[in-house]
Amino acid sequence: MLRRGGDSGRTRLCRITVREEKMTRVSRKPLALVTAFAALVLALPTEAIAAGQVSILVCYPSTAVKARDAKPALQDMAKVIEKLAGWKQGTIATSFTTDSKQCRGMLARQKPGFVIASLAVYLDSLGKYDLEPVATPVVEGKSNDQYFLMVKKGTYTSLDQLKGKTLGGPWLGEPEFLKRVVFASRIDPVSFFELKPGRRALRDLRKLKRGKLDAVLLNLPQYNSLKSLSFANQLEAIYRSEPLPQIGVMANMAATDKPTIESMKGALLKLCSEPGGKKLCEMFGMDGFREPDRKALRKVVELWKKG
Repeated sequence: MLRRGGDSGRTRLCRITVREEKMTRVSRKPLALVTAFAALVLALPTEAIAAGQVSILVCYPSTAVKARDAKPALQDMAKVIEKLAGWKQGTIATSFTTDSKQCRGMLARQKPGFVIASLAVYLDSLGKYDLEPVATPVVEGKSNDQYFLMVKKGTYTSLDQLKGKTLGGPWLGEPEFLKRVVFASRIDPVSFFELKPGRRALRDLRKLKRGKLDAVLLNLPQYNSLKSLSFANQLEAIYRSEPLPQIGVMANMAATDKPTIESMKGALLKLCSEPGGKKLCEMFGMDGFREPDRKALRKVVELWKKG
C-alpha cells in the first residue's frame, strides 16, 4: 500500500503508499505483492553463486527502489529465513533487478534456485522454465492483486473513450501481460493508448489531476491508499481487472531439489509467527505466507494462453 518512509533503509522499503508529500519505496504486498514481498529476502546483489548456497533472484520492477536502500532490512530477513530453514548463516545468496528484461536475462544466465517475481514474469516463463509457486504473501488477509484504470471525474466514463489517450503509471513495462490478463484481450494497450510509463504512482496521479495525463493504472495496494490523498474525490476507476493471484516465491524446479524447496517453504509459512520474524513481517505490513491458490493460478494461466 502506500505510506511515507522514514530515514532508514528498513522504513523506506516498508510499503508503497500514496501520500501527499511523498510516495516511498515499497514493500508492496507483493510482487507482488512483488509489492512487500519482493523485498523479503534481498541481501546484496550478486552474479556469483557459490556451491552450497541457496540462490534467489529478486525481480522487482515498477519501482525506484535501489538495492543499497534495501540492504539493512533485507539482510535481517535473510538471516531469519536461514535460521528457520536450518541453514547456516550466509546460505542465501540473492541477485536483484528492477528491470523486467534484465530479470529474464538473469533467470536464463544464473539459473537461480528460487525466484521472487511478478505474475507477469511467471506467465511469460511458461514453456521456458519450470517455475513452481511455493509460498504467497498475505496482506490484510488477502493474497490477490487487481488493477484499476483511474481518470479524473467528469472526463471519461468508459475504456473505449480512452483510445488514443495518454496512460501513466508504474505497471506499463509488461504490455503483453496488460493485454492478455489485465485487459483480458479486450484491447492492446500499446496501440490503444499513448503510454507514458512512470516509476511513482503519486507523481502520475498529480499529473492526472492537472490534466497532463488522461488515465493512470494502479494496482490494488495503491488503489486502497487513494483515501490518503486530498484530491482522491476527484478521481474514479472506470475499469477494473479481475482479481488476480499473487505469486510470491517460486522454485526453479530445474535448479533446486525437493528438500531445499520444502525447507524454504516451511520457513516462509512460519516466518511471521516466529519471534524473530514477527517484527520484520509487521514492518513489511505482512500477515504471513500461505500456500498458493492453485485454482486461481490455473484460471489466469488459461487467460494468458488464450491471448
